[in-house]
Amino acid sequence: ATRPAPRPEPEAAAHTAAMAAPAAPADASTAFFPISEISNYHPKWVVRARVTSKGQVRSFNGRNGQATQVFDCSLLDESGEIRANFFGAMAEKYNSVIEQGKVYTFSRGTVRIANRQYNRCNHRYELTFDRDGLVEPVADDGKIEAVKFNFVDLRAVQSRALPCSVDICGIVVNYRQP
Repeated sequence: ATRPAPRPEPEAAAHTAAMAAPAAPADASTAFFPISEISNYHPKWVVRARVTSKGQVRSFNGRNGQATQVFDCSLLDESGEIRANFFGAMAEKYNSVIEQGKVYTFSRGTVRIANRQYNRCNHRYELTFDRDGLVEPVADDGKIEAVKFNFVDLRAVQSRALPCSVDICGIVVNYRQP
């Protein structure tokens, strides 16, 4: 004779249902994707980040021969930093909106492997906004630092592959005028 499967306790059933379906966040901060987790395997994300640096708008000739505008910025959240590039219409739309030091949500961009020739962030990937990207200003709750350092021991610098960017902290004990 077959025995019916045991019924889960109501608390366990509620816990299982909550784990299976994404729940509405209790507060807005839980809905954002951490920058450190961004990769090609996560196509849909919303990042809440501070703009730590913003480059100038540059023009170049695109594949079709037409002049295209581009600017870049570095985005920092509690988990890490990533570079974002804005091309064409997105560069025109957001260049006057995005300000260094302010906090925004970023979504609907594409994730690409970072081009080390132009990218100084340590993230393996970078974000590109070239079609229907969305950037919205949000209140600064002070949780995101203005700058993040990753200090490296001087001995470790010599073993790094070039080119590389490192943060070094030191004390000058002697200075001689050249």
